[in-house]
Amino acid sequence: MNHVHVLKTKNHKLLRKWTKFNKEKKNAFTLVSYNILSQKCLDNHLYLYNDILQSETRIKALYHELKSYAAQIICLQEVEPHLLKILRKCVFSRNNEIDIVYAQCNPPRTDGCAILVDSQRFSIINIKRINLNAGKNKPNIGIVVTLNDKQGDNILIIACTHLLFNPKRGDIRLNQCISFINEIEEAKSKAKINTQKNVKVIVTGDFNSYPNSAIYSYLIKGYINKDALTKRTENDNNREHPFEYVNQRCITDLKPYTDINMNCNLISHSLQLKSIYAINEGENAFTTYIPNGTKACVDYIFASNLIPIGRLEIPLVEELRKGLPSHKYPSDHIALVARLA
Repeated sequence: MNHVHVLKTKNHKLLRKWTKFNKEKKNAFTLVSYNILSQKCLDNHLYLYNDILQSETRIKALYHELKSYAAQIICLQEVEPHLLKILRKCVFSRNNEIDIVYAQCNPPRTDGCAILVDSQRFSIINIKRINLNAGKNKPNIGIVVTLNDKQGDNILIIACTHLLFNPKRGDIRLNQCISFINEIEEAKSKAKINTQKNVKVIVTGDFNSYPNSAIYSYLIKGYINKDALTKRTENDNNREHPFEYVNQRCITDLKPYTDINMNCNLISHSLQLKSIYAINEGENAFTTYIPNGTKACVDYIFASNLIPIGRLEIPLVEELRKGLPSHKYPSDHIALVARLA
């Protein structure tokens, strides 16, 4: 069953199809993961973009969009510190109270990740901010937040990250991802011991990794050969990644990553993650479409032991080819929106 999400702003309506998987449940909640594009990053890389919006116009459009999703949890990447005050006022409805957990990247970067939580629904039990340098002095960040669900006897761990961009350094990215997952497993173990409750896990963010990458394989399968830690990846030369249409949905046509040696030297995790956007047909073809940059799927929502109620689909590639950001889509990434129970 599908319906269309309508976002009304001053200048346009934004239409995206909603796909429903299960009946609505009493304890369901909506989660957003979104790289909102740091203004400083945009200003420093103007050559990547076609349509350069005024900062105020773009930020207002972002707030309108985020508010329209009526989410209880929002995970953001590339958030500049000065936006936190405005986010607190604008994103959730006036009746809701909000907790914001923020982790800023190390210099020279000034942005970071943020997790916004509707505190009427969830209470924060624990917070872990993680510098994901992977021994290479690369200033990336992650947050792991443990929440108590006030509408049920469950603990929810929300993890948000933004991994290294460099297309040629998949080895560094994989190191960062493994460190991040280790912290999530530790948080889950502590929550189980301390609360004696069921613990659910959601992992979100901009992984700067494609569906055919070692990172994606590691997250979904739960293991990877140690040899992958020394492999650099090839630059894709900013080409549009191969895709196909299945049931009017634009999905990636990249072949899955395969390890050559899977008999020994494995690195594993126990989270049993599933991608919400890979249900039924396969992963998105594009979550970012930068005219002179990356045109691929790099953003994900992974969940463990949760029931998927529905998701908001990515716009078709014909619309994205106009280039991001735009007056219609104010970031160079598309927001991922899932409803879970």
